[in-house]
Amino acid sequence: MGPKQSHFLDCDVVAHRLAQFLAVATFLLLFIGGLVTSTDSGLAVPDWPLSYGTFFPPMVGGIRYEHTHRLIALTVGLLTLILTIWMGKTEPRRFLRWLAIAAFGAVVLQGVLGGMTVLFRLPWPISVAHACLGPIFFCLVVALAVLTDPNHKTRVSGVETLSFHRLCLVTTGLVFLQILLGATVRHTGGGVWFHVSGAFVVFISAGLLLTRALNDFPNRMEVLRPTLFLGFLVTAEFFLGIAAFVFTQIQGIPSGLAPIIFPTLHQTLGALILAVSVVLTLRLSFTQEPSLQGGRLADARLPARQEAIQKERLPASPSGRGLAMTAYLELTKPRLVFLVLWTVTVGFLLGTIGPLDLWLLLRTLVGTGLVAAGSMALNQYLERESDARMKRTQNRPLPRGRLEPKQALAFGLFLSLTGLLVLAFSVNLLTCFLSALTLVSYLFLYTPLKQRTPWSTLAGALPGAIPPMLGWGAARGELGWEAWVLFSILFIWQLPHFFAIAWIYREDYKKAGFQMLSVVDPTGERIGRQMMLYSLALFLSSLVPPVAGMTGLVYYLAAFLLGIWFLGASFLTAFKLDSRSLAFFRSSVLYLTLILFFLVLDKNLT
Repeated sequence: MGPKQSHFLDCDVVAHRLAQFLAVATFLLLFIGGLVTSTDSGLAVPDWPLSYGTFFPPMVGGIRYEHTHRLIALTVGLLTLILTIWMGKTEPRRFLRWLAIAAFGAVVLQGVLGGMTVLFRLPWPISVAHACLGPIFFCLVVALAVLTDPNHKTRVSGVETLSFHRLCLVTTGLVFLQILLGATVRHTGGGVWFHVSGAFVVFISAGLLLTRALNDFPNRMEVLRPTLFLGFLVTAEFFLGIAAFVFTQIQGIPSGLAPIIFPTLHQTLGALILAVSVVLTLRLSFTQEPSLQGGRLADARLPARQEAIQKERLPASPSGRGLAMTAYLELTKPRLVFLVLWTVTVGFLLGTIGPLDLWLLLRTLVGTGLVAAGSMALNQYLERESDARMKRTQNRPLPRGRLEPKQALAFGLFLSLTGLLVLAFSVNLLTCFLSALTLVSYLFLYTPLKQRTPWSTLAGALPGAIPPMLGWGAARGELGWEAWVLFSILFIWQLPHFFAIAWIYREDYKKAGFQMLSVVDPTGERIGRQMMLYSLALFLSSLVPPVAGMTGLVYYLAAFLLGIWFLGASFLTAFKLDSRSLAFFRSSVLYLTLILFFLVLDKNLT
């Protein structure tokens, strides 16, 4: 290594450390700025750039927040100037020198906007611009810290980065839009529902990123690590947003420091999410190494659909508007959606007090039906390669090529988001939240876990057990213990029900790489024992409603007799899995239908 190169590395380290320190200072500045807004201290100091005509006013009341914010902002501005001058003299890469100049310009403009908010008495357009420019400046500084790192990897081979990079760009744009909406809510008090809706969009986009990263980059920590961190931050931000909404928008709730802390953390974490998504996008921008053939990207991996067509000689499907509509309908898995709507209806009927509100029930079913249909479509989008390897799913629209993946993705997102909006605006927030939880747990918990652990069956039972609670919450606006009883019955029922399916299709699951219990236990001994165990637990949980006074004698007799029958069927099936699994699967569907029917019947009779 020559002396010039060594000198370059030393200078790069200095710039990198300075950018890191500046990023930390900027994050602290954003947090203090959030406190200024949360405590309504924006006009605690009426003049600018001095504070009451001095550099050191008395630090009392809101002055301590506003003046501290100004002092840290001044420090950040000076550090940015130093970094810009240093990089201008030592940085050989022109685009990084311009990036540093852009950061300095942003911090100067941010200071001017901050002064204007004081001098013009907090006009909301300027306040919103000030709130949005802060995260942009933070991202510029973080980008400088990443790109000046001497250990930054400059190559990641594999053309699969291209589509992932596009998804990163989309996610980054959605996060910034959400920050803009949040700033508007903070400074005008309006548009909260647009912000809530945007939260679900960002949550889904981040979930798609995480799923893609786990599938395409399982061993590339430079991509996987920030994606996992992004998923964690978005999840934390989602729940912080709920807490901020509850303590600032809902009256009559004990507060204390909560209306200050939660909105401040929510705002600050949003900037960090934007920065992480920018870092992920930058890493792929500077690391992908695509190969081109004929001016178009040549995928190094053969798509699963083409592989299945070549290996198993699947005939290509004809196209047409009617066939496309049929394909879209198949994406929604109508039979499963009907089962979801049936359990939602049961929960609604059991949760209703007084006259039945049919119009509310209809709105609930429309919203939940759209979310359920959208989740089915998105599931097929995520599992399109696995579906192509299984005989029972290779004729689905995506493996057969009747629809393109991007069409399924757009269709699923449209249905899901429309359904969530219907529930949020026409039912209640609790129902919307439970639907979102069902969607997220199904797509981003159960779906990726299927290829990693047999315990995924328990994770898959979670979204399947929420619908009756959803119906109950729609009818009452709250969840009582009775709703949790319904949840437990549905949760436990799914386990022996699915064990039967898993045994029937164990060879298919093995081809797809799913780590189901039937795949890791080819003898069937463990799956038989668990089938009996969970059937016994189902029998006991089905008797909780009459014992707890939730239902009467009619349901008790029905639950007892149906439970004995189902328990006996599970014991017989456990020892004859090959010959009785299909019959047991059908019996489990009949059992659930009857047990829910008698729950509703007993309520109407009593």
